[in-house]
Amino acid sequence: PHGRQFSYVVEPLYFQKKQLGFVLFEIGPREGAVYETLRAQVSSALHGALLVQQAQEHSAELAWQKYILDTFMENVPDHIYFKDRESRFIRINKALAQSFGLSDPMPALGKTDFDFFTEEHARPAYEDEQTIVQTGQPIMNKEEKETWLGRPDTWALTTKVPLHDRDGNIVGTFGISRDITEHKRVE
Repeated sequence: PHGRQFSYVVEPLYFQKKQLGFVLFEIGPREGAVYETLRAQVSSALHGALLVQQAQEHSAELAWQKYILDTFMENVPDHIYFKDRESRFIRINKALAQSFGLSDPMPALGKTDFDFFTEEHARPAYEDEQTIVQTGQPIMNKEEKETWLGRPDTWALTTKVPLHDRDGNIVGTFGISRDITEHKRVE
């Protein structure tokens, strides 16, 4: 109704020390504890809703980042690989899986170069990776002969760098090898 006066209680909405806004309650009961309880419940509900929204936004961003990486790993023709500290594959791209004679990268996980290459190639590659793990120094643009088990030899231009965790600790290596066999034949 027009002309009616209202009296309000203003309570701040916050969670811990984070200000969320304010809430207005029309004065009803004269007990202040009622408004404090309502303020706490509204603050908690609002904070929960904001957390859900942030989680959904973060999840969408992670899904997008995963899609980009998966698309990259699916389509780049160079051999891309991630290895743990013991030089076991933890992720490889489709092109490398196909070079290994696999239709899918998953069966290569946990294996090493020794499962796909001769000792002549696998041993120096392993030693290079162990040096990277120990020193943190990358190996850039190394020409190397790849002697495969059960298929013709190839040549690659390889770069390998240390793989760090979020705290900066070296947890393995990752690299990319480009097939330069045709270039070497021309030489």
